This record gives sequence, structure tokens and C-alpha cells, in this order.
Amino acid sequence: MILVLTANPKSKSLIRVQINQMQMKLVVLRIAKWLGIFGLARHLTRGRLRILCYHGFCLADEASFRPKLFIDGPTFERRLGILKGMGCEVLSLQDALQRLDDGIMPALPVVLTMDDGWYSSYSIGVPIAEKFAYPVTIYVTSYYVEKQCPIFRLAVQYMFWKTNRTTIPAGEWDWVGKVAIDLADHKIRDEVMWRSIKFGEARTSQGEREQIARRIGKTLDVTYEALESSRSMSLMTPDEVRAAYDRGVDIQLHTHRHSFLLGDPGSLATEVTDNRESLARMTSRSLTHFCYPSGQWNPSCLPILAGLGVQSATTCEPGFSTRMSLRLALPRFLDGSNICAIEFEAELSGVLELARILRSRLRMAGSQSPA
Repeated sequence: MILVLTANPKSKSLIRVQINQMQMKLVVLRIAKWLGIFGLARHLTRGRLRILCYHGFCLADEASFRPKLFIDGPTFERRLGILKGMGCEVLSLQDALQRLDDGIMPALPVVLTMDDGWYSSYSIGVPIAEKFAYPVTIYVTSYYVEKQCPIFRLAVQYMFWKTNRTTIPAGEWDWVGKVAIDLADHKIRDEVMWRSIKFGEARTSQGEREQIARRIGKTLDVTYEALESSRSMSLMTPDEVRAAYDRGVDIQLHTHRHSFLLGDPGSLATEVTDNRESLARMTSRSLTHFCYPSGQWNPSCLPILAGLGVQSATTCEPGFSTRMSLRLALPRFLDGSNICAIEFEAELSGVLELARILRSRLRMAGSQSPA
């Protein structure tokens, strides 16, 4: 038996509409730059803090796998060149927050952050930032730093993306039942992938998850051992975290297991405490800055973090920060391979920030209008 689902033509139409909208956006941005609107936006948003967010850097084909999550080294270097060319002043996170409090920001202040603590951030991202003498904050999630193995969920996703197999024989994986699986159908492929991830994550030990990942890789002809040796899906080692810290990188909090139960104060407190205790064994810096894993947060998180002595927390929501911004809900711009250079420059210049502010005010005006 092979599972078969018919592709939805509506989804293809939606993809075409999204592509056309993106092309139109890029044309509008290029015209806006030519008309001098970028320069005007820089003036109107001067003194507002731009916090940039990066994740992993490409050791192989990671940018094709997850363009929002990975960026290649040359593109990142060009990004930093844009910062320099625009006259941005790249500040450390602590310095930027102090200047926000004091109200003495430079015209184009920028903070560079990297999430998770990828090995590629240490081997590629940090050295490029050092070439520009730009400070960097890395928010490190510590579980996989301690375990030193590929991140299970991401490794499984990568193997399903990478495989050339079109079918899996019946009975190959007991967790999907005794049916053959048609991997050529993307909906079925995704369903089986997530069932595999959930099955593995329900196991109690990391060793069990690794055995499941190895079994998946063997079936899909994408060896788990290659992911181990390349470290493309792995985080820094404790020694590398320590070495990055010794080189001047600001190591900060990102939960221990890269998750917590939203609305559960005990879960968030435990994750931050475990994360802080783990990282404290690798650095001697005060660990008082935090990044919400996957941008997951709500106002109930704020008193918990404040009670733990956390001074700032960054989200994954776009925007600039001012003296009035909540220190425990700071916005950031997520850069990656999916972002074009003109979009990046539009964000830095403030064009996209002004557009967000305008949309927000129009929504407010609409909601207040009489029916």
C-alpha cells in the first residue's frame, strides 16, 4: 500500500501570488531608494535602536534547507559592509541599553545578535564580525552544547529534505505503521516527518533519540554520521563557548532546552535557571540578558524574568527600540538568506519601520471608526 494525495492547485496559485507580491515589493523599494526616501527615513528614525538577529551560518547547503535560519558567510560579510557604508554605529548590547536609558544614542545605532549558539556562528559568524571590529551577543541554548550531538528535530527535518528516496517500504519504521510511504507527495512526507520527530522527542533519553535519527538517516540514505562530523546541525562545545567569551563575545541566556510552556511560570523559571547554571560554568560574565526561544512570549513572562534578575529580553518581532520600549520585549529584525540586500537596507534605513508604524496607526484608526 502506498499513500497518495492529490496536490492542491490552490496552494500553487497562492505561491505564485506571494512571489509576485515580493517582486513588486522589491521594485517599490528600489524606486524609494532612487527617490531619496531611504535617506529621509534615516533622518526620521535617527536615534532608534536597530537590533539584528542571525542564527546559523552555512557550512554546506543549510541556506537552501532553511533560508530563514541560515545565511552564508559572504552574504553576512556584505551585510556588515552595508552597516559600515551607511555609517551605522554597532554597539554592544549592554552599551546600547545603557545609551537608551541615558537618551544619548548615535544616529544609526545597531546591535548584532546571534541565536542558539551554533558551531557555525563560532567558526564563521564571529570571525567575520571581528574583521569589522563589531561586538556580538550570542544567546546560547545550553542542552545541545552539553550533549554535543546534532539537534534532533532539525536533523530529522534536514534528512527528510535532503533525501532522494521517493518511497519507504512497509514496516520500515514501526512508528508510522505497516504501510509503504510515498515521499514524493509533500504532504505525506511532512506528516511522516513530524510523526517521526514527535516519536523521537517522546523518548526519555538523548541516546534513544540518536538511535532513531540514525535509523531514519539509514533509510533515507542521508547518514546521520555525516551531520555529526560536519557539525552543520550542532551547537558550540563548552570549550568553544568559553573561547568565544574569551575573545569578547557576549554570551547570554536562551533557555536550556530551547522551549518552555507559555503561561507556566515554573517552566520558564526552570529553563532560565538551568540555562544560567550551565553557561556560568563556561563564562564568568553576568548572565542578565535573554532571548525568547522561537520568539515565544507574552506579558506573563515579564514578571518572571524580572524576578530572575533578567535586564533585557529580545523577541522575534520586527521594529526599532526607543527609550520607551519594554526592556523585556525588545524587537529585532531577523536576517537570513531569504532577505534581499535592498530589503536589508530598507530595514536599516527605517523605511520598513515607518511602514509598520503607518499600518499600525491605520488599523487603530479603523478600529475606532464608528460602524
